[in-house]
Amino acid sequence: MAHNMFIESRTVRVHGVKKRLRFDRRIWDGLDELCEREALTMDEFVSQAVHKYPGQPLKSVLEMMAVMYYREAAEKSRPDDPSVLEANLGQRRH
Repeated sequence: MAHNMFIESRTVRVHGVKKRLRFDRRIWDGLDELCEREALTMDEFVSQAVHKYPGQPLKSVLEMMAVMYYREAAEKSRPDDPSVLEANLGQRRH
């Protein structure tokens, strides 16, 4: 299976300026869900990210913000079953 099968390019607007971003489709899915949960458009979310972390690489900022968002959500609803990681990674914990 080729790695590029999961890469998706999208155009977003950062304060009105078009930017083309390439992410794994699963990252886009997570960002879409984050925006839906927070009642933001992708452009609004991206503009907020740029405002919060000026001068930083946009792709890195978006990935970091997504990880922070879902990490906080996971902390709020910690599962009792530690096998959640196993299910997502297909690995057993040692």
